[in-house]
Amino acid sequence: MPLIDPIQLDQMTAGDDELLADLSVMFVKLLPEIESRVRLGLINGDAGSIKSAAHQLKSRVSYFGATTVRNRVQYLESMAVNNTPEYLSPIADAIFDDIDRLIVELSVLTGLALERDAK
Repeated sequence: MPLIDPIQLDQMTAGDDELLADLSVMFVKLLPEIESRVRLGLINGDAGSIKSAAHQLKSRVSYFGATTVRNRVQYLESMAVNNTPEYLSPIADAIFDDIDRLIVELSVLTGLALERDAK
């Protein structure tokens, strides 16, 4: 099942393929820094860092109409303050697995060879 909702994507980009390509490239470029902040927050038990990075990620995936991913990231953001890294790590892992799928979908839609840096 696709992660990107084409109707929401069209609403966010107004059907502008160049805008979609630019947003996709920017997303992939910023992703390693965001993921690093989440992962370090989990290692250090820093709920503020997890919450902040999740908030940034949530807005980024929203550009693409990826509602399922957005909801999962929102859950991580809301749960960061009251839960342990052991509880949050599987959620973060699932999010970044979804992100890998999202990047593949964006590659197909844009015709660009989008790849994120290794974890």
